[in-house]
Parts: sequence; C-alpha cells; structure tokens
Amino acid sequence: MNRYMEDVGKHSLRLRSFERRCSVVSNHMQSELGNIKLNSLRLDQVHSLYTKKLNEGLSKRTIQHIHVVLHKALDRALKWGLVVRNVTDLVEKPRPKRKEFTTWSADEVNRFLEVIADHLWYPIYTLAIYAGMQQGEILGLHRAGVLYLFA
Repeated sequence: MNRYMEDVGKHSLRLRSFERRCSVVSNHMQSELGNIKLNSLRLDQVHSLYTKKLNEGLSKRTIQHIHVVLHKALDRALKWGLVVRNVTDLVEKPRPKRKEFTTWSADEVNRFLEVIADHLWYPIYTLAIYAGMQQGEILGLHRAGVLYLFA
C-alpha cells in the first residue's frame, strides 16, 4: 500500500485526494491489514475490515472510500504482477442511502430573491438558481465575466 501511495498516488492525485487516501490507509487499513502479505489477502479479511469499521461507527460512505483506495491499490498490484487477482472485485461494499433532496417552489425562490435583493451575493444566488450552476462553477468565474452577466 505504501509503495502504491508513493509510486502512483503521489503523482496522479491532487494533493487533497492524496492526503485523504493516506489518512484512510493509516487510520483504517494499516492496523487491520498491514501485517498480511499482499498475495495472501483473502476476501473474508477484506469483508471483516468493512464489518469492523461499520461496527466502530464509520459511515457506509467512509467504507466505500476505504474500498476504493484498497481496490485501486490492488488493481495496480495486479498490473505489476504482485497478485493474481483483486480480491476487492468480489467484496460487496456497503451502499449508502441516497439523500432526498428538497427543492423550493417558484414562490419560495421568488421570496428568497426578494429578501436578498440588496445582498452582495445576489448575483451568485441568481446564477445558482437560474443557470443551475454549482458553487465551484460560480466561484470559478472571473470577475469581469460576473460583471458582464449582470451589467
């Protein structure tokens, strides 16, 4: 796992993603799987890791993240010829419940825009509502572009 993180993760992931994966490895995987030889890793050991982490109170989403990190590392080990199969292909990972989204009615949207009409961020909220843009898209716009849209 450390070799994968150094040789692949450090050079192919964004810094935050790399740091998050390193955290997952050190906090959740190393103590449980660290003393198992790579080519000796069994399906039941991976499943036990997921079950133990769920019993410790981790969310299903976190278990999914652990699975992704382990799966990608084992895929790389398979490509490197260090293992003959990726045991995570056989593990059933927990599926988190989908969150129900609530949307505002047209009246609620109009009332919100009336209340914030004089607010500094009014153009940002208007973009989000009418253009369907997300936070990262809006914040990625250049100032000149925002001023042009609301000139």
